[in-house]
Amino acid sequence: MNRFMSIISSLVLSLLASSTLAGEINMHTKLTVRAAIAVDAQFRVAYLNKDLPWGTRVYLQYGFEQGEFQNGKLVTNARWLYTSELELKPTAAYVWQGDLTRELFTRGSSRQLSALQFVFKIVLPNGQMTYDKGSNGTLSYYQGNVPYVNSGCDSFQYAGCSVLVQKIN
Repeated sequence: MNRFMSIISSLVLSLLASSTLAGEINMHTKLTVRAAIAVDAQFRVAYLNKDLPWGTRVYLQYGFEQGEFQNGKLVTNARWLYTSELELKPTAAYVWQGDLTRELFTRGSSRQLSALQFVFKIVLPNGQMTYDKGSNGTLSYYQGNVPYVNSGCDSFQYAGCSVLVQKIN
């Protein structure tokens, strides 16, 4: 009976590790203008997933979408620039959170970073790894568009600047 339970639990863990685990995402941003020559954005990303066991580690793998102003409109010309990985810290039961900062644009430039693009890498306590990228598509990911400078997100309060996170397939 013990051997049977061991086989069943191994099967369940392997199914769990190979599937996409969908969690709830909360993203806020704060914009900072530096001496009227550059704008930085601070992002706070929180990930809630009650399906994950205790001891799970969650990482934010991210990059940025870049746009260029053409005829007064921001047109996307590059995706997944400046890629990096950030280990999110557990902050409450089933919640992992992390902060990152990036310069969006400098004065005189026609280009600016316009969105944070990301997936969650999930490492289970047994070492198995899976990803939450919003759907099962090979190129799927999450994206949070950056608010414009005069949008009220240049205060010191993250709470007033919630960012809508979209699933990109």
